[in-house]
Amino acid sequence: IANPVFTAPLEGSYMLTVTVNDINLNHTTDTLWVTVHPNPMAEIAAGDTVVCAGSNLPLQAVISGGSGVYSAYTWSGQTAPLSGTDITNPVFNSWLGGIYRLVFTVEDNNGCTANDSLTVFNDSPQASFNSDAVPGCSPLSVTFTNTSENAVSYLWNFGDFTTSSLSDPEHIFSNTTTSVQYFNVQLTAISTNNCMHTSND
Repeated sequence: IANPVFTAPLEGSYMLTVTVNDINLNHTTDTLWVTVHPNPMAEIAAGDTVVCAGSNLPLQAVISGGSGVYSAYTWSGQTAPLSGTDITNPVFNSWLGGIYRLVFTVEDNNGCTANDSLTVFNDSPQASFNSDAVPGCSPLSVTFTNTSENAVSYLWNFGDFTTSSLSDPEHIFSNTTTSVQYFNVQLTAISTNNCMHTSND
């Protein structure tokens, strides 16, 4: 054929010869050498992983092979949480929960490339609650309704040196002073990966 495509299974130097014949059986031959460079290799050391929302996750791409001289590093995909997209060791940090897919590509000075990918699950429990609390006389009973998301366990701090691990506790507040007393109630929601979020709705 006039325009073949050359594909080399292995790196190395290949001699290619082309011969052209005309209708009068005249022919000419030409030879060229094709050098196939080795591809670099890239591996993201972290691999698929889980991180708690708002926490730093250092990433490190390990590169080897190829020409040994690398001209470009590129992170692609959902890169908004990365501290940089043209370095080998960015830091991932995001408060937005969900799954992030990232691809790292390296190019050497021969134009040969390699890539690796990883998936980051950014675990983000959200603590929230409401109650039937109204100002009243001591002792005052209050029922709390847990409206948290992405959590499997809970820790309540009622602001009076008592706590609870119930999902929807009822608590009695007592005022032993002679003035109005306020209690700051906090709920910490904990995910399956032990990530935490605290709210004082």
